[in-house]
Amino acid sequence: PAATVGLDRAARLLSPGNAASLEAAWRAELEQRSARSPEEVHLLLSGLLLDGARLDDELFWNAWQIALTGFQQSQSTLDPPEGADCPADKQLVLGCELRWLAAAVHRDFVEAGEWVRAARKALKRWLHDYLDDDGVPAGEALERLPAVLRCLCRCRRLAAARGESLSRRKDRKPLRKLLQHVLALIDSRGRIASSETPVPWRDLVSVVDEVAGAAHAGLRKSFRTLARTIDDDGTATGGKFRPPLKSLPSFQSDSSSLACLRRGWTPASDACTVEHHGASIGVFLNARGIPLLAGDWGLSLRVAETQVAPAAAWECSCWFSDRDGDFMELEQKWSDGTRHERQIYLSRTEHFLLLTECFRPADSAQTIALESRCPLVDGWRGKRDPSTREWRLANGRREFARVIPFSLEQEITHKADGECRVDEGDFVLRQTGPGAIYAGLLFDWNPDRRKAPVDWRRLTVTENRSLVPAADAVGFRFRVGKSQWLLYHSLRATEAPRATLGMHTLFETVLARFDKDGDAVALINVEAPSPK
Repeated sequence: PAATVGLDRAARLLSPGNAASLEAAWRAELEQRSARSPEEVHLLLSGLLLDGARLDDELFWNAWQIALTGFQQSQSTLDPPEGADCPADKQLVLGCELRWLAAAVHRDFVEAGEWVRAARKALKRWLHDYLDDDGVPAGEALERLPAVLRCLCRCRRLAAARGESLSRRKDRKPLRKLLQHVLALIDSRGRIASSETPVPWRDLVSVVDEVAGAAHAGLRKSFRTLARTIDDDGTATGGKFRPPLKSLPSFQSDSSSLACLRRGWTPASDACTVEHHGASIGVFLNARGIPLLAGDWGLSLRVAETQVAPAAAWECSCWFSDRDGDFMELEQKWSDGTRHERQIYLSRTEHFLLLTECFRPADSAQTIALESRCPLVDGWRGKRDPSTREWRLANGRREFARVIPFSLEQEITHKADGECRVDEGDFVLRQTGPGAIYAGLLFDWNPDRRKAPVDWRRLTVTENRSLVPAADAVGFRFRVGKSQWLLYHSLRATEAPRATLGMHTLFETVLARFDKDGDAVALINVEAPSPK
């Protein structure tokens, strides 16, 4: 509200200046005769609550009446109509917090009880609009989630000042689930999806205490230990955070267009948050708690020398989570039969992330040029290996992560159908080919493999003892130190099993890790759709 009204104007009313300047600011504010917006009413009520005791009786009474009249006149506009385009935090501030403010300032007014009930109803409506049935927040509201949490904390304090609860007991389950998902979205600074807006962890403890209760002691203990571990400004206090939650932290929601691939519950865990509402995908990678990727996973696409701008919505076509890792496949289906897929795999044991692009036009005779852009967080710089196409990423002097473009030839002396580079803050992979393209990157930040040797190559794929072209199926082997993986993907359906490096499969996608005996142990198997 302060930003809407004007920061200078808000600062004059809310700043802790001397009594004379404060009264002068209030008199100037009250001289306005025009109707006040809900944001202006919010500013007046906040000022009265914070500094009302410093005003003389006549000025306070005048401000009290003007704020009451303004609030009563604005009540019909506090709840946006169905389908209205209202930011998530603004909807909660006006619909819920403003009513709690009015009930706190005008606590003895006869209608204050009705405002409290309306505030709880507005919170219930917000939870219904922005959470799915499992409490996963809408992906489109992810950027504003820290502001929403701060608003909830203010509402909780206002409710406590009246001796009231923030919500009714029967309406607390969605809020409790939301708070548990918040724990899975943070990095080592206690920030959400690389946001610079702090999360008020200490204030959130009181919200959790209300909605969790004795039956959810693990959630309450998690927030209490987190509040002792990370200050609200993101500074680590040196304490250790070992949340008692036993379930896997990962989650995925079709209706919220949001997924969280995460290694563990601690803030320093590897985590990749994926937000995919509409035609864009946001990727937020925290490697050992350190933000590495943050922003839109960009794409530039040319089909038969014509620039193409995909507009179809992304849908999650496959989700898998177990003790080894989390896998997600997103798909765009075009009206002409063209398919665009993106796959994401985060290891829960090996400290690496796999990102792939698969593009299959309806006309298999067309030539494709694909450029995929992974958004690096500010401050990261790339260094290319002098003899291979491997890159290393550093934030400061120390190299932290390695990037392996395994769909390109390893040695720079060998011709490749593309290139990789760091360009304008993005890690860019460009690849061309006829018929279909499967391109991929491996981000590896395992500290034990930081200086280990690396090699990779494309594998031969066969079907019925005949070679399969790369437009129909691809296979790759990549190794970092003693860790070695096999990746296979079928770009066009088949009824016969295909073979690569001794593995026979009918699956569409296989990611396997070689054990000490040289056997390929599957990490993921994705079933192929039935051939048409």
